[in-house]
Amino acid sequence: MTPSPDPTTTPTPDGYPGLRVLPMDDESIARRFHDTYESAAARFGYATRPESAVPWEEVPENNRLLMQAVVQTVVRPIIDTYQAAWESHRKGLQAAAEEIESQQATIDTFTSELAATKDALYEARSLNHTTTKASLRMDLRSANEELAATREERDRFRDALLDGIEARRAEELADRLDKVEPVVEAATKMPASKIAGMVNGDVEAVRWFFDMAQALSALDASQKEEG
Repeated sequence: MTPSPDPTTTPTPDGYPGLRVLPMDDESIARRFHDTYESAAARFGYATRPESAVPWEEVPENNRLLMQAVVQTVVRPIIDTYQAAWESHRKGLQAAAEEIESQQATIDTFTSELAATKDALYEARSLNHTTTKASLRMDLRSANEELAATREERDRFRDALLDGIEARRAEELADRLDKVEPVVEAATKMPASKIAGMVNGDVEAVRWFFDMAQALSALDASQKEEG
C-alpha cells in the first residue's frame, strides 16, 4: 500500500530554523500509525484486512475514529507531557539567553572602563617620571650653583686668612665650609643608579636622597644660628 501524502506540516518554532516539526493532532498521528502499520505488515509475514489496507482517506470512518480515540487515550498524554517539558526548557533557555545578553552589556561597560583606567595609569606614570626627572635636574643644577658659590666664598676667606685679616672668623668659616663641601659634593655627584632608583620609586635611593637633603638643611640652619 502506498502511504498517504504527508499533510501540511506544523510551522517551525521561532528561533529554530530548519527544524521539521510533524503535526501532532490526533488524526495526523493516527494517519502515520495507519500508514506505518500497513506498510510494515508484510515484513512480519502478516496480511492486514483488505478493507483497511487502503490509503487513510479510504479507511472506513469508524476505523479512523477508533484509531484517533486510541491516540487520544495512549499517545496524547505522552505528547502533552513532553510538550510541557519542552516549553519549560525553552523558556529556561530564553531566560538564560536574556540574562547573558544583559550581562554582556555590563561586561562591555566594565571592559571599556578598565581600558580607560589602564590608559590613564600609563599616562600618569609617564608624566610622573618626566616630572621627577625634570625636578632632579633642577635640584642638581641648583646644588652645583651653590657649590660654586660656596667655593668662591671659601677661597675669599682663605685669602683673608692668609693675609691675616679676621683670622679667627676665617678659620671658623673654613671649618663650616669643610663640613658643607662633602655633603654638597656628594649631592652633585649623585650616582646615576641613585637617580634612576628615585625615578623608579626605589626605597633605598629615595632614603639616600632625603638623608642628603636633611644634612644640607641642618648645616644651613647651623650657619644661620651662628651668623
